[in-house]
This record gives sequence, C-alpha cells and structure tokens, in this order.
Amino acid sequence: MRYGYFDDAGREYVIEKPDTPMSWVNYLGTAEYCGIISNNASGYGFYKSPKSSRMLRFRFNSIPMDRPGRYIYIRDDEDGDYWSASWQPVGKPLDSFRTICRHGLGYTRFESEYKGIKTDYRVFVPIDKPVEIWELEVENKSDRERELSLFTYAEWCFWNMNQDLTNFQYILYTCRMDYKDDVVDYSIRLWPMNEPKAFMASTLPVASFETDREEFIGRYRHEGNPIAVERGWNANTIAVGGNPCASVQNRLKLKPGEKAYAVYIVGIGDAKTFGQECKRLYSDRANVEKEFDKVRQYWDRRLSAYTCSTPSPLVNSMVNIWNQYQCHTTFNWSRSASFNEAGGRDGLGYRDTNQDTLGVMHSIPGLCRDKIIDLLKGQISNGAAMHGLQPLTWEQGPHNVPPEQHIFSDDHLWLLLSVPAY
Repeated sequence: MRYGYFDDAGREYVIEKPDTPMSWVNYLGTAEYCGIISNNASGYGFYKSPKSSRMLRFRFNSIPMDRPGRYIYIRDDEDGDYWSASWQPVGKPLDSFRTICRHGLGYTRFESEYKGIKTDYRVFVPIDKPVEIWELEVENKSDRERELSLFTYAEWCFWNMNQDLTNFQYILYTCRMDYKDDVVDYSIRLWPMNEPKAFMASTLPVASFETDREEFIGRYRHEGNPIAVERGWNANTIAVGGNPCASVQNRLKLKPGEKAYAVYIVGIGDAKTFGQECKRLYSDRANVEKEFDKVRQYWDRRLSAYTCSTPSPLVNSMVNIWNQYQCHTTFNWSRSASFNEAGGRDGLGYRDTNQDTLGVMHSIPGLCRDKIIDLLKGQISNGAAMHGLQPLTWEQGPHNVPPEQHIFSDDHLWLLLSVPAY
C-alpha cells in the first residue's frame, strides 16, 4: 500500500495516509539541539545528549504507539467538538479529516482540514537557538463565523532519560513550574544551578494554561481525549512535583475566509529572560520567516556541494537529496537517538562517528576536522580507542571504560579512513 511519495521539487517526503505501519520520523535541528518528530507530530527533543539533556519526553514501544509529542488541539467552542492539527493524537475518522504531512529538510509540516477549518502547522528548529518553533495558521473555510480554542501540549522530560523512565520515587518530587506573561516556566527544584531550564511561550494572548499532566489529560484518559480540551479550559495549575507539562489555550473568533496566526516557542533556557525574548522576537512573523530561511540556506549549502545527473530519476533523487540529508543527520547524531534507539547509551559511537565523516567530507570538511579532533580525545595510550564519547563534554562516558580485554579491536582503525579522507 502506498502511503506517500518523494517530492524532489519541494525536497519533501509527502505522507498522504497518516496511518502508517510505523512512525515515520524526521530530524530537526543541527549539531546542538535535535528534535525528532513523526508523521503524527510525536517525538522528543534534546540538547546534544539524548540521555543526559532530554527536554521532551517520549514513551518507547508503548500502546498507544507514537506518544507523546508536539500537539496542537483545535476546539469548536460552539459544539465542543475537537481535533488535532496532526491526525494523532485525537485521530478523527479519515473520511472526514483530511491531512497531509510533509517531512522537509529541517522541518515538518501538517496541512489538515476538518469541519470547514483548515490548519497549516509547521515545526522547525532555528540554526543557532535551542528552541523549537511551532507555527500555526488557522483559516475559516466555512460560510459562517467560528469561535475556536487552540490548546498546545508538550510533556517535559526530567532531563536525564534513565531517571525519567525508572526513578519515579525521586523524579516525581523535583519539578518546579511557574507561569508569567504567556510563558510556561519549567525547572528542577533540586540543584537549580546545575539543571537546565525550559519554557513554552505563546505569541497570542493566553486564556488559560496548565503545567500538570494529570490536570490536562485527566484520570484514566490519554492524549486523544484530554479533559482540558473536552471541557474547554485549562485549570491554571502551578505544578509542584508530579509529571510536568506545558499547555496554553488561545481563543479565536474567525469570520468566513479569515485567518489567524500563532507561534509557540518550546525551548531550553530561562523563561523569564530567554523565553520572553523569544516571545517578543517571534511575535513578528517576518522574524519567523528569517529563521526558516536560514534553515533552508543551511541545507542548500550542504546539498549543493555535490550533484549528479544520471538516466535514473531514482538515483538522482537519492544521491542529490535524500542520501545526503541522511548522511548529515547521522554526522550530527550518529546512532544515538531514534524511535528504536532510545538514546540511553549516552555516547556517540567511535566507529560510527568516524564512518559518518566519510559521508559529508565533501561538503563540510572543516566540521569533519573538528569531529576527528574530538574523536582523537578518545584514544588510549596502548593505541586502542574508547567505544563511545559523551557529546556534552567529549569525554569518555562512564560505560565506555572497559577492561583491556573488552576493548573493541577495530574502533581505532576507523581513523585510518577518516583522517586520510580529510
């Protein structure tokens, strides 16, 4: 069965059937912040290390699959019906809910329509900031005025993945939430000087907010039928402990043919300073477009270093766009994070990362040189190498200090390919 196709002119993979057999994901960001997003807007985000600095939570190999994520709900305030800008998590019947997902170079976009309301939802990560931009346009395609509410939803991770998934007797007592001036503030109560902070900001006026997952979702419910969206308002809870989340509600009134535009910024930094700065900056749509243009230029430069023209359109497509895109993604993140590799090893593989330089040496030789120098920090005095390096510090990870008899025999040999290639 066909679920989508490669649009080489737009440099996008277009998914027309959202009920794919598995989650089909895209990688957003560069070498600092990474956002992994599926064709139904699920996934997680982290700063450099998916184990030690994870901002957004994800539940692996779970039922229902593909949860949680970067969700925006739309509620018809006249009759109480609601849906999501991506097909999931609400999952309206596909005979009445029309949707297309576009996985592009450094962005993912969802175009949907339901009950005369059209939404265009785009997610991307700026080149030089550890934030995600959730950009939403809502259009009233019906012939009458509509009153709507928008609800965002993101679930915070407790930064350390292993602690987040296992040490509940500890982590459920550590979050510290706040809210001020349309910005949700998230931090950890213990060791505040050492733990990162995060925020969600809205460029539209906020009617209500939520910071407690159970208050937003409700007991014995899930992301597909959250109580806050069903009843039409958030409870303005300031969570103390528990599972932290971020949700804001915006109210819209649209005449026939009228559009509304909203930007939500989810990122790492102090809400009172960086969060407010991002809110002010991206309240101007032109600044959002400037950031997106930088993302386009970033990928234009990388993909233009080598092109081929063969009799096979499939070969041209893979070589000129998609294989290069994949090679740059693995150069940034090796095999450290996906929906199958949960990101708990806390290290970029020594062999993998040497191999990854070979795929992009032609387009970013300077960055490959820097990566090789980082890899050389993992050499051992006996000539061998560590099996993995910690991306936050480029030091050997605690699990990567094996006794000599357990050292991998080929790790160091891959330098003999990467160094001459440079």
